[in-house]
Amino acid sequence: MAFFVPLLVVLLGLVSGNLSDDANASNRQANSLPAAPTCDPLYKYRSFDGTCNNLNNPRFGQAGTNFQRLMGPATYADGVSAIRLSRSGAALPSTRLVSTTVTLNNSISSYDASLITMQWGQFMDHDLTQTPQFRISGGCCGGSQFGNTSTNLDAECLQIPIPSNDPVYSDVNCMNMVRSNYGLNLDGTTPTSRQQVNALTHWIDGSMIYGNSYATAQSLRDSSSGKGLLAFSTQNGRVLLPTSPSTCADCFVAGDNRAREQPLLTIMQTLWLREHNRVANQLYAKFGTTKTDEFYYQEARRIVIAEFQHITYNEYLPAILGPEIKVPPFDTKSNPAIFNEFAAAAFRMGHSQLRSFIKLLEADGSESSQSFFLGNSFLTGAFRLLNANFIDNALRGQLFTPAQAVDQCFADDVTSQLFRTTSALGADLVAINMQRGRDHGLPPYVRARQIALETYAFIFPTPPPPPPVTFDDLSFTHSPEVSLM
Repeated sequence: MAFFVPLLVVLLGLVSGNLSDDANASNRQANSLPAAPTCDPLYKYRSFDGTCNNLNNPRFGQAGTNFQRLMGPATYADGVSAIRLSRSGAALPSTRLVSTTVTLNNSISSYDASLITMQWGQFMDHDLTQTPQFRISGGCCGGSQFGNTSTNLDAECLQIPIPSNDPVYSDVNCMNMVRSNYGLNLDGTTPTSRQQVNALTHWIDGSMIYGNSYATAQSLRDSSSGKGLLAFSTQNGRVLLPTSPSTCADCFVAGDNRAREQPLLTIMQTLWLREHNRVANQLYAKFGTTKTDEFYYQEARRIVIAEFQHITYNEYLPAILGPEIKVPPFDTKSNPAIFNEFAAAAFRMGHSQLRSFIKLLEADGSESSQSFFLGNSFLTGAFRLLNANFIDNALRGQLFTPAQAVDQCFADDVTSQLFRTTSALGADLVAINMQRGRDHGLPPYVRARQIALETYAFIFPTPPPPPPVTFDDLSFTHSPEVSLM
């Protein structure tokens, strides 16, 4: 249970703050904040960029502003940006080595969560967090995701060293990774240490459906009908996401640029496009031409956001945190910015819930021939939605398939096959998660545990240790510097 305590604290912090994956960014730190909003106190609808939700603090929750921290200042070696060192002053061990040492690929099913619980978590995450990265020409591993470490690295490279005896990547010594972009304080001043930027709004506001800017939102609309609809495509008589270019049948687009990351996510994006249009059509059936396209769009959007919030607060969070979770009232003084510890560590717990084999079910309950392996579908599996009955069969499969338990067991699909193509190795998401935590200056696990339990725990058995079973059993050569995951 020790693993769940920091997660609980961070998720509780998320709720009390009034409520992956990374995006591209500019070459260096932003030298200005997003444009200051001009708020109309009489306007009843949410802005797309998260501004003006709080008229006393109109920038609160704005897209392109920094995460905040729950567990104190960033833990950089120099207090500013340098990656944390061990207590001995040595570099922390490779996160790939930690990943292969700690994680298991056993399949242990959850007793109380179906696979659709995992999928809701990813969908919600794409409404809340996306961390831009620096752009570095040629990357940090010789121009590819894997290779040999360059001797002339950009200062923003944070490549992951690969041990020579690695069970998968023994022919290379470098996994590419670039550091996250960081920004200014809300008042325009420069923070004393790196504070990473959230490209999305910090609210639960359906930005993965509608976009987090006015321009994106307008590009996703179909105003020709006057019914406030979102644009869509059709295949086999089924409504799907719009495509860009239109000549590419499975080049789906949505409010979030990760909509095609894997097929189950694309399905969730599709369902909520359909829900918006269902609501808009019902409103039009009631009011007809007496109302404008803008009215139908904004009213349907407002209802859909409320539905999404209701499911998240009343169904998803109680399933994750327990039924006793309390949501405090809105506080105009409370900064709703997502916690860095949540975005870069705690909510990545959903990666452990993933299954390798995605079982689809026909209407009669039999297994569908459309079942697939997740590792073969990262970024390339959207075509599956073009097949008749795929969405229905996949939803049935998720409802009746348990998620994997949240533990140290991860499917190979995310520890060695992430975004794998036929001509390239796949990445290790667990190693990337830990490296991203170091990049963001997150405190080590024992510090998070100390904060959570108000006690300092050195949880390291006498060598030689038994195989790790829980995080309490974890023993590593870097003493109490275990990374948050």
